[in-house]
Amino acid sequence: MLGDVRGLLIDESALKGLLRDIRMRMGSGAEAMLYHFGFEAGLEWAEYIIRETERIGAREKLEKISIAADVFRALGYGVIEEIKAFSEEPPYMEVKVSGNIECALGAETGERRPYSHFIRGTLAGFASKLFGRKMFAEETRCIVRGDPHCEFIIKERRT
Repeated sequence: MLGDVRGLLIDESALKGLLRDIRMRMGSGAEAMLYHFGFEAGLEWAEYIIRETERIGAREKLEKISIAADVFRALGYGVIEEIKAFSEEPPYMEVKVSGNIECALGAETGERRPYSHFIRGTLAGFASKLFGRKMFAEETRCIVRGDPHCEFIIKERRT
């Protein structure tokens, strides 16, 4: 970790209850809730990453994203394999993630649609803070559907 922020360990069985089983109890409402929880977590996480990366001299957005990707992996969320596309204006990213913990936990559910809502929200919240604009993430590939990895398109939210 960077700086003095504590990391929290939570085992997969507890995380499964938070990210998978709640969907069974609450349906699509849980998916929206998970996205918004992730979004708020992503905002906070980005604030921390931006502060700490600037403290160590990283100024460019891609440098900050690279360091954030290392932290994302260290926290066990998954591996950001590639930033497939990146633009500051208009703000846009395409992100390839392998080992997405949320989707790995949901792989046995039989779902046939994109499954990642918490991680998707986290990426959108992070990008919102990084770009200073409200961003939205869409999962376009998902291991739950049988894709080899998850992919997200993150772009400015148009209201």
